Amino acid sequence: MQFQPFYRIIKEIRPIFTLTDLKVIFSNQPISSNQLGRWQKSGYVLKLKNGVYLLEDYKDSVHSFLIANLIYQPSYVSLESALYEYGFIPDVTQAITSVSTKKTWSADVLNSRFDYKKIKKDCFIGYGARKYLNYEVMMAEPEKAVVDFFYFNKSRLKTESRIDELRFDYENLKQKVNKEKLSHYAALFNNSLLNDLIKKLLSRF
Repeated sequence: MQFQPFYRIIKEIRPIFTLTDLKVIFSNQPISSNQLGRWQKSGYVLKLKNGVYLLEDYKDSVHSFLIANLIYQPSYVSLESALYEYGFIPDVTQAITSVSTKKTWSADVLNSRFDYKKIKKDCFIGYGARKYLNYEVMMAEPEKAVVDFFYFNKSRLKTESRIDELRFDYENLKQKVNKEKLSHYAALFNNSLLNDLIKKLLSRF
């Protein structure tokens, strides 16, 4: 297949794609790795990671959360990135933060930093699809984003003053967070320090 027919089809479906996507979309006209390699050398396609590609024309328009989902699977956006997205904290982080059942990992892709924290499989819940433009992105629910953040930062959040430094918007938390669900997600980790921290947070809104 020539690039232009490929481009017309893929840009309407998924300008960021995996090799698995191509096997489904072009089942009647398989796209070989050699073809992708040639298009990459020609500057038509960018390789983000082994098996994950992006149309060069779309490098400035594809949401970074979608890239985060695809370059390390399974994963979902959480921690600081999700907290900022929900309006719970005032400062945007430089890295896109996610959790995964795979080992802790980081990567620099398209001038952005992507960080992943390992979480046990029993706690890999509490996320779902959110719509960004025409794409669905896997992102933590508000309650799970809070719990994930406190779990991975529990050692430095032992004191009340450290929690205050986070500058949480408690009015926003009150509107968007279900307290029972928050406690339920925290209990999954079976960690007494985490449970204590969540209780302290709950007393504030």
